[in-house]
Amino acid sequence: MYQVPCHQVERPLIDQALTDIEDRTFARWHRMRWGHEYAFEAFAETCDELLDHVAACAWFDPALSGPLARAALRNAAECAAAVLDRKLWPNGDFEVDFPVLTARYGTTKLTSPETSYSMDEPQTPPVAEWVRSFALCLISSAFEVPWRRNLVLKFDVAPEIHGSPTEPAAALAEMDALADYLVDGDQPPLVVKPDRQARVRAALRLDAARPLTPDQHLLRVLLDDDQSAFEQALADRLDRYREDIGDDPAPRTLLPLTAIALANLAVLAHGWRLGVRSGYLPEGLLPEPPTDGPPATEPVDATGGHSLPDVDDRLHDLYEHLTGIQQRALRMIPLNPGPQISTAALSALTGLPAAEALATAEALARMSLVEVGQPYGWWRLRDPVRTFVTALGPAEAGEHDGALARLLGHYRAGAVDAGHQLHPTTRDRKRMFTGRGDALVWLDVELPNLIAAAGTAAETGHPDVTRHIALALAEYLDLRHRTADTLQLSTLALRAARQTGDQSAQADALNALGAAYRHLQRFEEAVTAHTDAAAICRQNDDRLGEGRALNNLGSALLSRQRYEEAITAYTDAAAIYRQAGDRHREGLALNNLGSALRDVQRFEEAITLLTEAAQIFRQAGDRRREALAVNNLGSALKQTGRLDEAITAHTDATEIFRQAGDRYGEATAWHGLGLARHTAGRPDEAAAAIEKAATAYQETGDHHWHQRTLALLDQIRAR
Repeated sequence: MYQVPCHQVERPLIDQALTDIEDRTFARWHRMRWGHEYAFEAFAETCDELLDHVAACAWFDPALSGPLARAALRNAAECAAAVLDRKLWPNGDFEVDFPVLTARYGTTKLTSPETSYSMDEPQTPPVAEWVRSFALCLISSAFEVPWRRNLVLKFDVAPEIHGSPTEPAAALAEMDALADYLVDGDQPPLVVKPDRQARVRAALRLDAARPLTPDQHLLRVLLDDDQSAFEQALADRLDRYREDIGDDPAPRTLLPLTAIALANLAVLAHGWRLGVRSGYLPEGLLPEPPTDGPPATEPVDATGGHSLPDVDDRLHDLYEHLTGIQQRALRMIPLNPGPQISTAALSALTGLPAAEALATAEALARMSLVEVGQPYGWWRLRDPVRTFVTALGPAEAGEHDGALARLLGHYRAGAVDAGHQLHPTTRDRKRMFTGRGDALVWLDVELPNLIAAAGTAAETGHPDVTRHIALALAEYLDLRHRTADTLQLSTLALRAARQTGDQSAQADALNALGAAYRHLQRFEEAVTAHTDAAAICRQNDDRLGEGRALNNLGSALLSRQRYEEAITAYTDAAAIYRQAGDRHREGLALNNLGSALRDVQRFEEAITLLTEAAQIFRQAGDRRREALAVNNLGSALKQTGRLDEAITAHTDATEIFRQAGDRYGEATAWHGLGLARHTAGRPDEAAAAIEKAATAYQETGDHHWHQRTLALLDQIRAR
């Protein structure tokens, strides 16, 4: 037996709630009847005032033996229902009874023909108001003839609320689970216990929508059909309710309506005699359990137990009700190596047309076997479901390898097509994506899947997939400054290439690995990786590959302040690209060479090369690298005292980086602009630029440069 004490309400508030309820209600009724004040707010206020009276009566008489208290409860239920009606159908017919006035005044119904119609726009009520109306409908129906509001709640109001895009999934799952208890016909009883299939489905939907509110958690426990667990959860809920009550509570707070309604369901639908006693559960609001045994809709086992089967049994019940296509798709989803699977990937995995794959995923989501991912069109298996279907294995013997190959092929094709969108010199770039922005959105969502797919491919005999994904993502990872991901992918690609003996793939992987090492300030390892890549390309007479390796080697050497070696490497790379007629890559080498010459104070040579590099990138349509060259040019111009030109260059670079979507590049440009303005004696403008640089560095996760720019900002403002 559980005993749960209540919180205290000030005695003057109790006395006020007990006094003149008929007169106060009549005054409200009169304003509605003759003043046409029948907006939903008027009904909501009346409901609250009536519940204050009911709670005050229960304070002294928990059995609610007085007819006025019971009439007030029924009247509150009428008003709660009217709130829903007036929000959803402000111009429709309505009828609201006022039983608290019947004994004194006779018939006091408010009906639409007696009043003017409202011109208010319809509103969708929140689930909380539906639950409140449900609770009052159920609790007040324990008296005399059940009040037949359940059909409207279930079949009229609930579907309207489902159309709201703002309601949380947990709230909708709560409403649907409660609606399952309402009978569909016009004959008693008002509620029945849903069959096991319905309760399993409702429980899974609530599980998928976590975190739950305390009342939603209590409902979730009720669905397990375990009386002892429910009693413990009910006592815990009431304890927490008491602890969460604020200052100066109204009398109606003594009636936690949802918890009382769930206790009613436990008695009426599950057939339990509850062992929880509390002032929050007045005996007059709890019915007696049925005398002819629990009104279950399913057979009770020989042991008399009523608990749901374990998770595997529940999932097995749901699984058996799926179509063959749904079963096959569900069993294949665990083959996806990443955290969520897109509709397109599901189509590739299962071999279903895209439209059928979408319909299948949506059906599984409605049964809470999969969750809707982010954004819509991606899907996630819940952990219990993943465990269950993984144990089942693929849908058909021997189908695993073929399905995995199709899935990996999908990820490779998507990565390659998206990578093409980011390379301005690549032809035939519009296949899977409509443009650069479309590709970036897809890559942002799919990156965890692509990295996982590369790892799975390396482990399952698909090294080409690993290599192609790693190569295709290089530009994207550089743009997003995802150094750790670059390191992971290039390490996978190098291992796969060495296993297959593919030297060209080894050189590609070493180049990517060296770039990751350089960003991680592991400069000697970067030099080694790029040197090895250049040697492999030279051995295989791969001139363009050698040029790429030398260009990257120059950057690693420059990071170690080995300036002359870096200049030599950049110069050799530029010569190789020029000889091959690859102007874009020549621009890459010239930009790097110009930066190195700037660092050794050969400013005029640097300005010439950086200007040429910017022109090459502009002609190629590579806006991001144009911004990089222009930003470097601004730095060189500042060093020669050409401050106005430097400020113009850095200003241009900030805008071009912004247009290219390179937030980190934008940070470096704002930084350079701030330094140029500071040198030009414009401290306020310099501080504004440095502040923007600090913000951008912080947003991109570069804590080192964020702190350095903040320190610089303090220095500028202190002068």
